[in-house]
Amino acid sequence: MSEATVAVPEGADDHGRATPGTRHPAAPPPSERVPERRPLLRTRVTATTAVAAVALVATGMERPLYQALTLGTLMAVALAPVWWRSTRLFHDVRTLLLLTGVAIVVGVWLTELASQDHHTTTRMAVNGVIVLLNAVLGACVVVWARTRMSDAAVASLFGFGMLLGIDRSGRFAESPWRFGFAIPLTVLLLGLAWMSRRGWLQVVTALALAGMSAINGGRSTAAMLLLAAVITLQQVAWRRRGSKAVSRVRAVVLVGGLCVALYYLGQAAILDGYLGKDAQERTEEQIALSGSLIAGARPEFGATVALVEHRPYGFGVGVMPNTQDLLEAKSGMASLRYNPDNGYVERYMFGSGIELHSTAADLWAEFGFAGLAVALYALWVVLRGYTLAFSRHAASALLTYLAIRTLWNVLFSPLTSSVVLFALAVGLLAVRRAAPADDA
Repeated sequence: MSEATVAVPEGADDHGRATPGTRHPAAPPPSERVPERRPLLRTRVTATTAVAAVALVATGMERPLYQALTLGTLMAVALAPVWWRSTRLFHDVRTLLLLTGVAIVVGVWLTELASQDHHTTTRMAVNGVIVLLNAVLGACVVVWARTRMSDAAVASLFGFGMLLGIDRSGRFAESPWRFGFAIPLTVLLLGLAWMSRRGWLQVVTALALAGMSAINGGRSTAAMLLLAAVITLQQVAWRRRGSKAVSRVRAVVLVGGLCVALYYLGQAAILDGYLGKDAQERTEEQIALSGSLIAGARPEFGATVALVEHRPYGFGVGVMPNTQDLLEAKSGMASLRYNPDNGYVERYMFGSGIELHSTAADLWAEFGFAGLAVALYALWVVLRGYTLAFSRHAASALLTYLAIRTLWNVLFSPLTSSVVLFALAVGLLAVRRAAPADDA
């Protein structure tokens, strides 16, 4: 989905103001639309554009300065008077900001409620709020940058920041590609391929990245990139034939069907050993464990269901689970035929708070149903923007990857590791509405 533009009316100056002796035509009514194509790079780089570029790089880096506070978030706060004006063109982002404010209030209230029978820490509470703000304020920076440069340029700068900010601690040494370079290079290279306006280059880039991920054990990432390549081929074919736009319902059916088909084809390929013996053995073990590849790979889902039944209103930010919470979570995981007495639950999931390995579940645990509303609304923004782009044959390989990855992260990835892509996906796929003539 290329960047939206607002045409300057005939008889107006460069800022859209009517010149003397001319009649200013009526502005078009606001509506969802795919904008006309425009040059991807402006010939004149202004100071504001340069600041936007720096803010994008800083947001993508996600380098913490203190606890979870990053340079990108500080810049987003400092630039709030600037990007707030731009959000008038992105109503979804303003709604997301409102939901975030409500979620923070609810989260603090839940913390106070949980303090009666749980241990709470102010440091963890502040950290949890900052993580949520990192995601939402990062999306605000992205939508503002979209008013200064093309969407492809926004994505490329953001990906460059992600590459600079790779964390080389933790599991990076185990697999530098899978736990370091895979996602940043995917965003950067697909962004650059998008800037070229060459569909074949996007397809080749996506396939090359998929191959690297498959070789390095990234089964889900490889599948997403393969699907992005297939959809890009289809989009290019539709554009060359001059096909008319399809309905959003048809777009959802087509993309959903491709996802299901790829899931079963990929599972069959893995079980047949096409992605190596290690991937084959892991997949066989996960399917034997719970009867499903997804359930076997994400037993935390069982813990989430059990905790929702145990405490449906959530826990709060900065709340440490008690013994009863731990037992309920283990019971839910055991229902999926997973052995929870292996140290993983105590050390990772509940060692320093509540970690349910799902963005939606993590937000529910910290901010209750208000946090869950933030996750679901952000997902709706992303899928709505993507189906609009797909229906108009404007879905690039990167947009396809971001849409699928966001859906995956909301269901199966921790909030802390999903913040950066959350900001980029929501910011890039938020639907831009037509601007009034006086805002041109």
